[in-house]
Amino acid sequence: MTARATTERSHPINTPPKTKKLLTPLYIKADPEQPWPADRTFYILAGTGLYLCRNHELFTSCVPARSWPAELAEQATFLKTRYPKVPRRLMESAVGFFDAVYECHRAEAAVVILWDGQRKSMRLEAPQQTSTVGRNWYGEAYPVDVHYELPTDLPPDCHVLGDIHSHCDYAAYASYVDKTDETHRPGLHMVVGRIRQEPPEFHAEIVVDGTRFRVRTELVIEDYRQRRMDFPSQWMDRVKVEARQSSYGYSYGYSRNEDDDPEKVADHGDRQAGEGASGSPAPVSTDTGEAPRRADAPLGEDTQRTHDLTEGETSNRSEEGDGERENLSR
Repeated sequence: MTARATTERSHPINTPPKTKKLLTPLYIKADPEQPWPADRTFYILAGTGLYLCRNHELFTSCVPARSWPAELAEQATFLKTRYPKVPRRLMESAVGFFDAVYECHRAEAAVVILWDGQRKSMRLEAPQQTSTVGRNWYGEAYPVDVHYELPTDLPPDCHVLGDIHSHCDYAAYASYVDKTDETHRPGLHMVVGRIRQEPPEFHAEIVVDGTRFRVRTELVIEDYRQRRMDFPSQWMDRVKVEARQSSYGYSYGYSRNEDDDPEKVADHGDRQAGEGASGSPAPVSTDTGEAPRRADAPLGEDTQRTHDLTEGETSNRSEEGDGERENLSR
């Protein structure tokens, strides 16, 4: 469930507001040997929940409460963010990195957002990551997911604020996998989608204690203009691409060659899935005002539709194709 930030005003913790007395007393059980209250009817708030208790002349009872005391006021879930904005240049470089990985491998990529508490500054870092790709019926590669580990060798004053990852040419949103991975990763989580557009789509959420809050991107990103290709060249070397095993036992996809020059992004970007190193590379501009773009036509709707085919539908389609070939042979 995604909660939304509210504009509710809360009282400072050190100056609580005056509260009215509860008609039914409520006791907090902080000690297992805490004395039993003498009230006729009362509540006990314990580590296992809220209980309704009675001291009757014929019995003493303690049962789970079906509702909270009616005198208690409602409290809404909210978040007031004070996160610093991701600087424009850093965000534009991150988009350039995602674009280069997509052009090179048709794969997703990720960067982590680091905060230097001593310098009060932000920087991005591409961790070692593994991106999975597959192929559709037409032999074209498509992204599956990306996995990475958070850095553990950070300086004492540096910590992780969150992360940014790409959805390639799909929409920017928090998928089920994203939500599951980020449940125990508090912080800012952003997604970049529709990478072929300029500007691309942005999606931002903040996770606090397992609760997700959707935030407007202008609250966490400085004014974005256009992607930059000035990201560190070693970032590309940290992207390992693996092929997803198909249901027919074939391996699809490819990996970077060890002898590839990491600075020649164009050489990688021009290779389609299944194409060898002899493919003719198209030049990629490293100018900050222009993003690399393929010369071939973009993936069509039919390509995206086949990505969503289930295994059963794929088998049916294969059988239909075999029948057509048999008729032709006759």
